[in-house]
Amino acid sequence: PLSHSFCQWVVSSREELVVADARTHPVLAGNGAVADLGVVAYAGVPLQSSEGLPLGAFCAIDGKPRHWTTNDLATLRD
Repeated sequence: PLSHSFCQWVVSSREELVVADARTHPVLAGNGAVADLGVVAYAGVPLQSSEGLPLGAFCAIDGKPRHWTTNDLATLRD
């Protein structure tokens, strides 16, 4: 459900969202994915059609805090 979605922020803003520890993030700390699914770290990039319309997000998550590297983010973008 959207109550457990970090990707909704990526889709609505059409911008990347990179979070090392969602438990301390001012907006995401209360998201159901943190408490119910154990999502702690998140990196997401928007997926868009060739016309620039939002299609969704491609993301990676971790159950522990994580510093996302430049290489990690480049891989997601590719």
